[in-house]
Amino acid sequence: MNRLKALVVLIAALMLALPAMAEELNLVDLMDTYYGSGNWTYRTGVGTGSDIGPALSAGLTQLRSSQGRGIIKVPAGHWLYTTAVSPSLLSGNYIVGEGSQASVIVYNANYGGAFYWSGYQGYSGGGMRGIAILLEKQLGDTNAYALLVQGDATYQSDQMAFEDIYISSIEGNSYWWAGLQVYGNARTSPQGIRVITIKNMQIFACHYFGAYFSNLVQASIENLGVYSGKPQTTGMDVWLTGGGSASTNSIYVSIDALNVGGAVHLDNISNVALHGNVGSLITGSSATYVSGWLHAPSVTGSVGSNSNLTIQN
Repeated sequence: MNRLKALVVLIAALMLALPAMAEELNLVDLMDTYYGSGNWTYRTGVGTGSDIGPALSAGLTQLRSSQGRGIIKVPAGHWLYTTAVSPSLLSGNYIVGEGSQASVIVYNANYGGAFYWSGYQGYSGGGMRGIAILLEKQLGDTNAYALLVQGDATYQSDQMAFEDIYISSIEGNSYWWAGLQVYGNARTSPQGIRVITIKNMQIFACHYFGAYFSNLVQASIENLGVYSGKPQTTGMDVWLTGGGSASTNSIYVSIDALNVGGAVHLDNISNVALHGNVGSLITGSSATYVSGWLHAPSVTGSVGSNSNLTIQN
């Protein structure tokens, strides 16, 4: 009997020691709750279908009020997304699909960040896995970002992760302003956006730039591709940069398997390693301690001091 009591006490202690599991909500359930079961539809045509935005917001509100952070699961299918969720709700949370070729979110707006993490009130972390974000048809040149990670002087979205993300548009007459922007310049103490991982992200259909990174501290980027921007624009360009001071410049960044159809701009960075293929390289002396290997048919400028970057034309 004493042994049984001891075993019960031990199991209880182990249960208390285990971390709480992240709460996970399913978008189908959230849509049923918001619209009523059978009263909503997937995207069936241009701008046609039930907007997932209000249901996502309700789910994120539930996560915030329970464990603070969690996961919203997006099953396979094409989902219409017109009302972007607030970064105050999204920050700290994950949006997780069944793969970027299965779970497809169609953004039906020409402005704002479709998914925007700001680190609101210290809710850092979160990110996205296994999702395609497509811009709806017939929107032209928009001011919309597919993914936006940007906080203020106090809070940034540190310790984030993105994997298996496909960003494009339904067809060629709709263009994102940018596919991805990660911008930490507003915070100098502690510096920037700290620790972010990006893996297997492909970006198409932008008209201003493909991806922009500024004031990152300890970032790992693997298999980032930027292709097929709007012709005669900088929509395939990628920037790795900073604000021009020690507390705003990007540092300790590793980029591997990079494939960019446009120009890669390097300035205001230090301790950066890159490998890949780019349409052109534009750089200067403020890019220091840069190492690696790039295939770049066109080069403007040269990297700064203490660099060992091999460029193959």
